[in-house]
Amino acid sequence: MNIKGLSTIVSTIILVLIVLSAIAIIWGPIKELSDNSANSVSIAQPPSNIVIKSVRANFLSNTILVRVKNNPSVSSLNITSLKFIVSDEFDSDTFLVKIPGGFQELEEKTFSLNLNGKNVILDNLKRVEVIPAYTNSEGNEYFSMFTSDSFKVKNISYNKIGDLHKKNSTSGSKNQNNSSDYSDVLLVTNLNSQDSIAISSYYLKTRNITHQINLSITTEETINFNTFNNSIRKPIEDYLKSNNLVNSINYIVLTKGIPLGTDTSGGCKSVDSMLTLILSNESKNIGGSTSDCWSYSGRVSNPMFLQTHKASKTYYDIYIVARLDGYTVQDIENAMGPLSIYKNTGKILLDKNTNPGYAFINSQFDSAYSVLSDKGIPVVLESTANFSTNQDNLSGYYSFGSNDPNASANSSSWNLKFNPGSIGDTEVSTSGRTFYPVNSYYSPTVGANQSLVADLIAGGLSFVKGYYSEPYASAISKPYISLDRYTSNYTAGESMYMGSAFLNWKDVYVGDPKIRLEVN
Repeated sequence: MNIKGLSTIVSTIILVLIVLSAIAIIWGPIKELSDNSANSVSIAQPPSNIVIKSVRANFLSNTILVRVKNNPSVSSLNITSLKFIVSDEFDSDTFLVKIPGGFQELEEKTFSLNLNGKNVILDNLKRVEVIPAYTNSEGNEYFSMFTSDSFKVKNISYNKIGDLHKKNSTSGSKNQNNSSDYSDVLLVTNLNSQDSIAISSYYLKTRNITHQINLSITTEETINFNTFNNSIRKPIEDYLKSNNLVNSINYIVLTKGIPLGTDTSGGCKSVDSMLTLILSNESKNIGGSTSDCWSYSGRVSNPMFLQTHKASKTYYDIYIVARLDGYTVQDIENAMGPLSIYKNTGKILLDKNTNPGYAFINSQFDSAYSVLSDKGIPVVLESTANFSTNQDNLSGYYSFGSNDPNASANSSSWNLKFNPGSIGDTEVSTSGRTFYPVNSYYSPTVGANQSLVADLIAGGLSFVKGYYSEPYASAISKPYISLDRYTSNYTAGESMYMGSAFLNWKDVYVGDPKIRLEVN
């Protein structure tokens, strides 16, 4: 008998048994973990039906637009966030987008992902992945363990903006003569508002916008001061600082869906006017220590008032802030128009109030009439008790609105039609208190019916100043200054700011602030 050979066989068998025993010992917890994971996927992390429908590239804003659909699933899932992973040949970036209103089945949403300051290069974009997050009945949010969909980019679908930009930058075309330089503009979009996204898209398409920040914030028009500071002011300040744009941006353009003003915790000031002072020597005054809507606390003098120097953050230490707003996206786009420079083809209407108590404001209308007449600008001065309605071909407009005794507070009934590139203001305390359609023109702030500038925007007024809450008469823009500047090749934003006395106040400037008239 070969003892040595048998010993070898026995040894081998014993070794095999030892290995099998070890596998059995180890497999127990592994199988348990695997089972738990499977249960976790089926219960806590159910399969998702989020599908990427399309990916578009906007080379002007260095942004990709991802269209996503929520297909029906076997169980009802409360999707509250999406995580996008964007990759090129060498790097990847992650974007977390909150969806406060949820994502309903069969619903499609477009998400704008800005690559400024990121690692991924748009020209080399290769893949976009999406991972959903769910919120359970206890309010806890968790992400799926798996990618819901992956979109492999074979050929980037160029947004028309990119094509238009290339044409304008390589030829002296007619379009180039009808556009302004928008490299000093920061566009602010609220990803929680489809209106904001749509308006931003139009603005990007018709202007050469190179800087855009996307926020995911409430769409309520009125917010408290802490929300303004944390959700709007800080992200914009951080973006400007991190991209070294503090002194090269002169204009900040908000969009419909960005909150309009604060409650008493912020002195009922407009978001727009408070943002003018960010990253400035006056930033300490933003908001102001007040608990009511009537205090002057925090209000500061506007360094652009009565001046002639062009918009410049380094010169004035403020930003010109305006918003693209109105009742509907169509109203906003129609009023804004596709161009940024328009010919002055209409008349300017100045409608006075015969009430003796308004004599000092009426004198400003008279001064504006003299300035414009001396320039040869078509202007009409309505000095009677009549309130002008059913007017068209208007390139400028100032009136007392609902403060005129013969005017209806229902400003939609005035039937005024404005030309592209038009500008105006009304002597009305809360004319910019809302930009949503109303059933009543009652203004709770002043306890009376008051007209709204949103109706003028619906009539095509391109740039208008309104007021979120009571600003007092001294804050209304001075027509003899604003209209003089606007008919002297200043932008609408420059013109209105040069005619307005205060910042960190109630003022709301609505429209593209860089439009201007081509005046002979």
